[in-house]
Amino acid sequence: MRWVQLDPFQGAYPSPVGQSWEPGAADALEGMKASRLVATPSSTAPAAGARPTFGAPQPPGGPGGPPVRRRPPARGGRGRPGAALPDGRGGDSAVWARGLRVALGEPGAEREVLCGLDADVPRGHLHMLLGRNGCGKSTLIRALAGLVRPSGGEVSVDAPVGFVFQNPDHQVVMPTVGPDVALGLGGRGLGAGEVRERVERALADVNLEGFFDRPTHTLSGGQKQRVAVAGTLAQEPRLLLLDELTTFLDGAEQDNLLRVVAGAVRRRGVTAVWVTHRLEELSRADSASLLEDGRLVCAGEPADVAREMRRRMRGGAGGGASRG
Repeated sequence: MRWVQLDPFQGAYPSPVGQSWEPGAADALEGMKASRLVATPSSTAPAAGARPTFGAPQPPGGPGGPPVRRRPPARGGRGRPGAALPDGRGGDSAVWARGLRVALGEPGAEREVLCGLDADVPRGHLHMLLGRNGCGKSTLIRALAGLVRPSGGEVSVDAPVGFVFQNPDHQVVMPTVGPDVALGLGGRGLGAGEVRERVERALADVNLEGFFDRPTHTLSGGQKQRVAVAGTLAQEPRLLLLDELTTFLDGAEQDNLLRVVAGAVRRRGVTAVWVTHRLEELSRADSASLLEDGRLVCAGEPADVAREMRRRMRGGAGGGASRG
């Protein structure tokens, strides 16, 4: 495999992550422009007009386990039935998993992080995935993105998938905002005008109109995180995976980021899975689920999930070994 980083304003240039897959390579992506990288087999060019989906390459002949099945777009927007698997499963869900298992670690010393997890995320929802630190939240969305290969079970997601990591300093890499947001649009046969239009729309979605020429080093942490979200929205994903975006932000920027992301999700009609351990963020959610020790223990209305999490925190439930 080779990774090619594409900048539609400055051309394409190679950015090798490594010529072969190695355990732990997915973690290295977090320190790079992970959500803007396009993986292509070194011997095969992408099909004309193909839309690459985010996800690390799987090791050929590597550890066994089911791949994530990606469902193509179908007619129907928020709240309507969409594409289903050939046997009809998952038609109303952007994320569908049954018996999902993920084991991490060195061969012979693997530790099960996700333990037969079942999940459904309704299409068009801002869905919040809650749980204490170390319960497996980040591992779950990495598995959905293809960064971690499941060791068992079945899983399918709407495609294409966009992923935003929690640290904005690991994702905003270009000198100015416009080229940074456009970074994932190279190699798609788009004209300069269409690229500019997508970038401007994405910036408007996150309340950064007029920031196209702004130097990225002048941005606040919250503004950088919004630029990272805009760069993913510009690629027009159907599913957004958002890994604790407010971790490095202060209170005011946390609230502002959540508000603009919720607005962008609803305007575009996409589905988003927002990982958090902050109960106060549930006020913007359409649905939620609670993860504990590698299993979903509660899912449904945000208020019900918050109530169950508080009950478990008071009772001291969970709190086992860290699961990632």
